[in-house]
Amino acid sequence: MPEAKYVLIIDDDTINNFVCSRIIKLSGLTDKVECVLSADDGMAILENNISNADGLPDLVFLDINMPGKNGWDFLDKFKEMKPKLPKRVLIFMLSSSLYREDVEHSRVYEEVSDYITKPLAVERLRELKEKYFSS
Repeated sequence: MPEAKYVLIIDDDTINNFVCSRIIKLSGLTDKVECVLSADDGMAILENNISNADGLPDLVFLDINMPGKNGWDFLDKFKEMKPKLPKRVLIFMLSSSLYREDVEHSRVYEEVSDYITKPLAVERLRELKEKYFSS
Protein backbone atom coordinates (compact mmCIF):
# COMPACT_ATOMS: atom_id res chain seq x y z
CA MET A 1 0.00 0.00 0.00
CA PRO A 2 1.90 3.06 -1.20
CA GLU A 3 -0.06 5.84 0.57
CA ALA A 4 -3.17 6.61 2.54
CA LYS A 5 -5.40 8.71 0.32
CA TYR A 6 -8.48 8.61 2.52
CA VAL A 7 -8.90 8.06 6.26
CA LEU A 8 -12.24 7.41 7.97
CA ILE A 9 -12.75 8.06 11.68
CA ILE A 10 -15.70 6.32 13.33
CA ASP A 11 -16.24 7.85 16.76
CA ASP A 12 -19.24 9.41 18.50
CA ASP A 13 -17.08 12.17 20.06
CA THR A 14 -17.11 15.23 17.78
CA ILE A 15 -14.28 16.97 19.62
CA ASN A 16 -12.07 13.90 19.36
CA ASN A 17 -12.91 13.65 15.65
CA PHE A 18 -11.89 17.27 15.08
CA VAL A 19 -8.62 16.84 17.00
CA CYS A 20 -7.80 13.52 15.28
CA SER A 21 -8.50 15.01 11.85
CA ARG A 22 -6.06 17.84 12.53
CA ILE A 23 -3.40 15.47 13.87
CA ILE A 24 -3.78 13.13 10.89
CA LYS A 25 -3.29 16.05 8.50
CA LEU A 26 -0.34 17.43 10.51
CA SER A 27 1.34 14.02 10.47
CA GLY A 28 1.31 13.99 6.67
CA LEU A 29 -0.65 10.73 6.56
CA THR A 30 -3.33 12.22 4.30
CA ASP A 31 -5.34 15.38 3.68
CA LYS A 32 -8.63 13.55 3.15
CA VAL A 33 -10.21 12.68 6.48
CA GLU A 34 -13.90 11.95 6.97
CA CYS A 35 -15.55 11.58 10.36
CA VAL A 36 -18.79 9.81 11.17
CA LEU A 37 -20.47 9.54 14.54
CA SER A 38 -21.71 5.95 14.47
CA ALA A 39 -20.77 2.43 13.45
CA ASP A 40 -23.83 2.38 11.18
CA ASP A 41 -22.70 5.51 9.32
CA GLY A 42 -19.21 4.06 8.89
CA MET A 43 -20.61 0.79 7.59
CA ALA A 44 -22.86 2.70 5.16
CA ILE A 45 -19.78 4.30 3.58
CA LEU A 46 -18.25 0.87 3.02
CA GLU A 47 -21.50 -0.66 1.74
CA ASN A 48 -22.14 2.24 -0.64
CA ASN A 49 -18.66 1.85 -2.13
CA ILE A 50 -18.35 -1.94 -2.11
CA SER A 51 -17.53 -1.92 -5.85
CA ASN A 52 -15.69 1.41 -5.88
CA ALA A 53 -12.14 1.19 -4.56
CA ASP A 54 -11.67 4.97 -4.79
CA GLY A 55 -14.68 5.54 -2.53
CA LEU A 56 -13.33 3.27 0.20
CA PRO A 57 -11.04 4.50 2.95
CA ASP A 58 -7.50 3.16 3.05
CA LEU A 59 -7.56 3.30 6.82
CA VAL A 60 -10.30 3.36 9.46
CA PHE A 61 -9.81 4.58 13.02
CA LEU A 62 -12.55 2.86 15.00
CA ASP A 63 -13.72 3.68 18.52
CA ILE A 64 -15.03 0.85 20.69
CA ASN A 65 -17.64 2.47 22.91
CA MET A 66 -20.38 4.21 20.95
CA PRO A 67 -24.15 4.36 21.45
CA GLY A 68 -26.15 1.85 19.45
CA LYS A 69 -23.73 -0.39 17.62
CA ASN A 70 -20.22 -0.35 19.03
CA GLY A 71 -16.83 -0.97 17.46
CA TRP A 72 -17.11 -4.73 17.96
CA ASP A 73 -20.44 -4.76 16.10
CA PHE A 74 -18.81 -2.86 13.25
CA LEU A 75 -15.95 -5.37 13.12
CA ASP A 76 -18.34 -8.33 13.00
CA LYS A 77 -20.09 -6.83 9.98
CA PHE A 78 -16.80 -5.74 8.39
CA LYS A 79 -15.49 -9.31 8.70
CA GLU A 80 -18.40 -10.53 6.54
CA MET A 81 -17.93 -7.73 4.02
CA LYS A 82 -14.13 -7.85 3.75
CA PRO A 83 -13.89 -10.56 1.03
CA LYS A 84 -16.12 -8.46 -1.25
CA LEU A 85 -14.07 -5.27 -0.97
CA PRO A 86 -12.01 -4.31 -4.03
CA LYS A 87 -9.03 -3.19 -1.91
CA ARG A 88 -7.49 -3.65 1.50
CA VAL A 89 -8.91 -1.43 4.23
CA LEU A 90 -6.80 -1.21 7.39
CA ILE A 91 -8.64 -0.98 10.71
CA PHE A 92 -7.05 0.59 13.78
CA MET A 93 -8.91 0.57 17.07
CA LEU A 94 -8.68 4.05 18.55
CA SER A 95 -10.03 4.03 22.07
CA SER A 96 -9.63 5.63 25.45
CA SER A 97 -10.07 2.17 26.98
CA LEU A 98 -7.03 0.88 28.81
CA TYR A 99 -8.74 -2.38 29.75
CA ARG A 100 -6.59 -5.36 28.87
CA GLU A 101 -9.78 -7.19 27.88
CA ASP A 102 -10.44 -4.65 25.11
CA VAL A 103 -6.89 -4.90 23.78
CA GLU A 104 -7.07 -8.70 23.83
CA HIS A 105 -10.54 -8.68 22.25
CA SER A 106 -9.18 -6.56 19.38
CA ARG A 107 -6.52 -9.22 18.73
CA VAL A 108 -9.26 -11.79 18.07
CA TYR A 109 -10.03 -9.90 14.86
CA GLU A 110 -7.44 -10.43 12.15
CA GLU A 111 -9.03 -7.37 10.52
CA VAL A 112 -7.58 -5.12 13.25
CA SER A 113 -4.08 -3.96 12.38
CA ASP A 114 -3.36 -2.26 15.70
CA TYR A 115 -4.86 -0.92 18.93
CA ILE A 116 -4.11 2.73 19.67
CA THR A 117 -4.95 4.46 22.92
CA LYS A 118 -6.30 8.02 22.77
CA PRO A 119 -5.10 10.66 22.44
CA LEU A 120 -3.76 10.16 18.94
CA ALA A 121 -0.25 11.58 18.51
CA VAL A 122 1.58 12.84 15.43
CA GLU A 123 4.60 10.64 16.14
CA ARG A 124 2.43 7.52 16.41
CA LEU A 125 0.82 8.34 13.07
CA ARG A 126 4.22 8.80 11.46
CA GLU A 127 5.18 5.34 12.73
CA LEU A 128 1.99 3.89 11.23
CA LYS A 129 2.65 5.68 7.95
CA GLU A 130 6.16 4.23 7.82
CA LYS A 131 4.97 0.73 8.70
CA TYR A 132 1.89 0.47 6.51
CA PHE A 133 2.20 3.08 3.76
CA SER A 134 5.86 3.37 2.77
CA SER A 135 6.73 1.97 -0.64
